[in-house]
Amino acid sequence: MDIQLDHEDKLFLTKVVRDTLFSRLTNNVLPVYYKSKNVYREKAGLFIKLSIKDEVRAYGGIVEPEKSLIETVQDCTVNISFHDRRFAPVSSTEMEKLNIQMAVITGLEGVAEIKTVQLKEEGLLVEQNWKQAVLLPWDLASFDLSAETAIRETAMKAGISDFDHLRIRRLKLVTFGDNA
Repeated sequence: MDIQLDHEDKLFLTKVVRDTLFSRLTNNVLPVYYKSKNVYREKAGLFIKLSIKDEVRAYGGIVEPEKSLIETVQDCTVNISFHDRRFAPVSSTEMEKLNIQMAVITGLEGVAEIKTVQLKEEGLLVEQNWKQAVLLPWDLASFDLSAETAIRETAMKAGISDFDHLRIRRLKLVTFGDNA
């Protein structure tokens, strides 16, 4: 995975989220994009966070996708906005107020030493058997945690209580959104 996103790509992907939400709310038909740029055809994991002021309205993503970047953005937008039971479905009255944050995964690698993790710049994927959880830089905006504590907290989020047999992977990210 060697995905490079320039400023225009970031603006476009943020627009895809908004267009997908609008289309899903108004006519239930997703927009079709014919983009010739190779980056949009690449398979890339990503996470999307929708918020209004400090309230998270939808949040989720996929680490290892099977579809193109554009299709993954659309699928993720629909899933987190309308099918995630943790949040009420996004409504049309919220559209103008939504702040969009995205993190596109550009690399995934194992972590040999916890002290090498840079929490404010990278994401973490903590796994054990079939359980997994992700920690992204924006999750830590108001916390100052050590890498070890962050890994434990992320493991507990996944329902993992045995910290001795964790698989920890570093997520190289390009983060952006409405305020980027």
